[in-house]
Amino acid sequence: MVNGSISSHASRDFYLDVDVSEAIMRPTPASLARILPRSSVPRKLVRPELRPQPNKANAPTLISKLLEQKRETIRAGQKWPANLRIEEPLTRKDWVGVPRDLRAELKKLVKEK
Repeated sequence: MVNGSISSHASRDFYLDVDVSEAIMRPTPASLARILPRSSVPRKLVRPELRPQPNKANAPTLISKLLEQKRETIRAGQKWPANLRIEEPLTRKDWVGVPRDLRAELKKLVKEK
């Protein structure tokens, strides 16, 4: 254990009086790490490189897929099941012509409970 005390001189300089005989230097994790060439590591320990993942930002959403399926079903002359109610989400553009004082009340009515 390291014991220490702060002493003051008349010149107002401070110094730390520490007994360092028990202090232990410990290595940091960064100093323990070594970079090895790939050829020196056994083959079973080397992970294969990751394959590029598809970009999900441009992938169609579930609602857009279901809406397309609903349109195709109706175009084919079949009825869409009544228990599957799918509506397009409202965007800011949809609220442009609505007076501001009515927007909050109408948004509450549109939300499902």
